[in-house]
Amino acid sequence: DKELMGLSFLERLYPAQYPTVKAEYEKYKIYHRNAWQNWDAIFTHNNTLYLVEAKAHISELSSGDEEHGDHSREEILRYFKEQLPELPVSRIWLQDYYQMANRLATAALLNKNGIKTKVLYVYFVNGYRKRVIEKVDRKERIYETVNLNATEEQFRIAIQDEMNALGISHDSVASLLAPPVFVNAEPNRHK
Repeated sequence: DKELMGLSFLERLYPAQYPTVKAEYEKYKIYHRNAWQNWDAIFTHNNTLYLVEAKAHISELSSGDEEHGDHSREEILRYFKEQLPELPVSRIWLQDYYQMANRLATAALLNKNGIKTKVLYVYFVNGYRKRVIEKVDRKERIYETVNLNATEEQFRIAIQDEMNALGISHDSVASLLAPPVFVNAEPNRHK
């Protein structure tokens, strides 16, 4: 399965609103492919569109401390500020937690254009398996290791760090961000 990219899926789900959303997004001239959104899933429930972002380990919350957007940086920052005027958007939003900033701005854009939208983060506790290939004496041994550093409590602390860095709180973005969902990927494993 491949992640959905950008907002073209709206053309099928919300054909009446799609031209307006597309035109507004395009006015920012954010053409660099790395600035587009990738969605792990989307679904509708009770007349709300949910844009799903799944995380299997804590390091996936950060997108690195360099500014994102390449040549579109200033346009992306303007997009964030215009979509989220009530939030303390700054250049920091282009750094470590760019992905959450981008998701919130996109949900705001859709809401403003008549598509009730929330971003839903799904965190997989004990959910990161990494395939390791070890070569010994010209023979390969393949085994899996489990990264258990992602407990629900550790995710919650990392989420709070993310929000603190962006200068937001759950309350300030409640209209755009659904409560997080934690799924234990190994329910038979001790916590």
